[in-house]
Amino acid sequence: MTGRQLLILTAITAALLISAGAYAGGGMGGGQGMMGGQGHMMGSGGNDMMGSGQFFSNPSTSQPRKSPTDQYELQEREKLRKEIGERRQELSDLYRSDKPDKALIDQKIAELDTLENAYDRSVSEAN
Repeated sequence: MTGRQLLILTAITAALLISAGAYAGGGMGGGQGMMGGQGHMMGSGGNDMMGSGQFFSNPSTSQPRKSPTDQYELQEREKLRKEIGERRQELSDLYRSDKPDKALIDQKIAELDTLENAYDRSVSEAN
């Protein structure tokens, strides 16, 4: 083996070792490789052994359960959104008809306005 081939082989080996280390560590010098994060084994977030890091969820602090009244309000809001969509479609159909009826269009606009106000109130009361 010549000196040139030895130099190329060494460069390729070094590149492979560096890329494997960077891949396992999540980047150059990150320190969060196979051993987790910040020197803790398998913590990945640095909390503790198998702790609540970025890849582990804590069931007690995950999403809180919704009360029956919250679920009812969400269902009502969903109904309002569907009704608003239906009224918008009806209004669109009225506008596209051959002879648009102004009185019927005004009635649909009023219905749509009432539904949208009810929806806005339900959203603002939820917050």
